[in-house]
Amino acid sequence: MDTTTLEEITRTIIEVLHNSLGASVEVTPVSIRDDKEGVGFYLFHVQENNHYKNYPSPGKDAPPVNYTPMALNLFYQLSAYSQEHERENIYNEQRWMSTAMKVLHDNSIIRKTISSPDFPEGKDIDIKITLQTMSPSESVQYWTATQSPVRLSAYYEVSVVFLEPEKPIKKAGRVLNYGTFIFTQGTPRIIGSRNHIQLTIPGDPNRREITLEPAQVSPGNDIEFFGTGFAGDKTELLINSKNWAVPALASTGWAVNIGSSDLLSATVQEKAHLKLLGFSSGDPIRTFNFTITQGGTIGSALIVISWTTNSGTSGMINLPITYIAGTSIDIADGLRLVFSDGTLTAGQSFSTTVEASGIGPIVLPAGSIGTATITSPGMEVDLLPGIYGAQINVVRSIKIHDSTKEIQNISNQFPFTVTPKIISIGTGAPPDGNLWTIGSEANINGYIFRDPLKPGKDLDVQVYVAGQILTKVEGTSALQMNQFRIISSSELEVKLPVGLTRVPFQIMVSGAESPPEWITVV
Repeated sequence: MDTTTLEEITRTIIEVLHNSLGASVEVTPVSIRDDKEGVGFYLFHVQENNHYKNYPSPGKDAPPVNYTPMALNLFYQLSAYSQEHERENIYNEQRWMSTAMKVLHDNSIIRKTISSPDFPEGKDIDIKITLQTMSPSESVQYWTATQSPVRLSAYYEVSVVFLEPEKPIKKAGRVLNYGTFIFTQGTPRIIGSRNHIQLTIPGDPNRREITLEPAQVSPGNDIEFFGTGFAGDKTELLINSKNWAVPALASTGWAVNIGSSDLLSATVQEKAHLKLLGFSSGDPIRTFNFTITQGGTIGSALIVISWTTNSGTSGMINLPITYIAGTSIDIADGLRLVFSDGTLTAGQSFSTTVEASGIGPIVLPAGSIGTATITSPGMEVDLLPGIYGAQINVVRSIKIHDSTKEIQNISNQFPFTVTPKIISIGTGAPPDGNLWTIGSEANINGYIFRDPLKPGKDLDVQVYVAGQILTKVEGTSALQMNQFRIISSSELEVKLPVGLTRVPFQIMVSGAESPPEWITVV
C-alpha cells in the first residue's frame, strides 16, 4: 500500500457508500446532527499502529523515524438523519443505516488505485474495515459527551493507513559481500517441561514416582526440558520472571546438561544470575552515572536520583517517604540498588559498571554521598516460589572470512513452577516415608516464606491441614488452635489439635504448592 492522507482514505470510503446509497442520499464526513439530512461517516479518533513502529528506514538519514511512514488505525462513526414534513423520519434513517452497514460489511477490504496530483500513476489503497463491538452504554456516552440527542450509530476501525514520511536524503550503503550461512539444526524449541517426585503414601509400603508436566519443582531437585534443536557450541538455560527486568542465567550450580539435541536437564537452585543477551561475556557494556537531584532523609522525605549510561539511556529513581531501608530497587539492565537508613546529599554523584556476563562485580561507594550506605545485591536473584518461563539459548559459531561470529538462537518460553520446600516438620523422629509424627505445636523448616530483598515482607503463604486452611497471625502472642505464623524466611510455627492421623500437610506460597507430606498429631 502507498502512503496516503487521512482525507484520501475518508473520500475513498465515502465514495463506496455514496455509490450504494444513491444520489438522493448525501454522504458526508461529518457527524450528523438534526440540521442536516444524510449519512455521516465521521473520523473521530486516530491511533498509531504498534505493529509497524519498527519499520526499517530506507536510507541512513537521522533520526530514522522521520523517514519511515507513520502507520495509523482510524476510527469512524456511522450515523444518519432524515426529516419529512419537519419531523424526523426514523424509518428512513434505519433504512439508510442498514444499507450503509451492509456496504461496509461487503467491502470490508478495499483495494483500489486512486488518482493523486503528485502521483501520475495513482496511489494504491489497501485497507481493512472492521465493525467495532461496543456496548449500548458506550455508544450513548459519545452522544452525551457532545450534548447531542442520542442517535442510532455504528463504529468502525479502518487499518492500516500509512502517512507519507520525509523524503530520504542519504542512501543506504552498498552490500559488498554476501553469503548464505545454514545450520543443520533448527531454532531451538521447547515442547514441554517435567520433573519426577518420589513419595510414600501412608499405609502403602511401596514408594511411588510421579511425573509432573509442566514441571513443579522445588530447589535442589532435577528438572527436564524436552523439545528440538538444543545442541550447539554452547547451550544456556534462561529463566524469566515478571519480577526481573532481564532473564536470569542458570549458572554453574544448576549443572545444566544436554543429554541430546532434544533434552536438557538441570538441578534447580535457590538463586540464578541476571544475564544480558547479545553481548560477549565479560565485556563491560553499561556504565551508570548517578546524581542526587533531591536529597533528604531516607524513609522521611522524597529523594530523587537521576541516572545516565554510556550508551545514552537515562532515567530517574524516586525513593518515596514510604521506602523501607534495605529494599532492592530495579534500575535497568539487571542493576539493582539497596539504600540503608540515613541521608543523601543533593548534588553529589557516584557511578558503577555492569558486566555483560551478568555475574561481574558491582562496586558502589559506601557512605560517600551522605550518611546512607548504597550497595547492590549484584546480579544474583532469588527463585521465589511461583511461575517462571524457561528459554534455551543455543550459541553457534560461524566463520565469516577471517573472523568468527557467535550467533545466538533463543527458544520460545515454556512455563514451570518453583514450589516451596518442606525440609522438616517438628523436632521429633525422622519421618516414616512422607509421614511425620509431631506434637500439637510444631515448627516447620522449609523454603521460602519471606522475600530476602524486602526486610520483614512475608510472601503470600497459606498452610493447609487435611484440606483446611489455617489462620495466619502476626506478633508473638500464643497461637490458638489451627493458627500459624511466619517466624523467619525459612521457618513457620503451627498449632494443631491432637488426634489428627495421617492427614495431608501442604504449604502454598504465591500459588505454588509444596510436594505432598502427611502428619500425625499426638
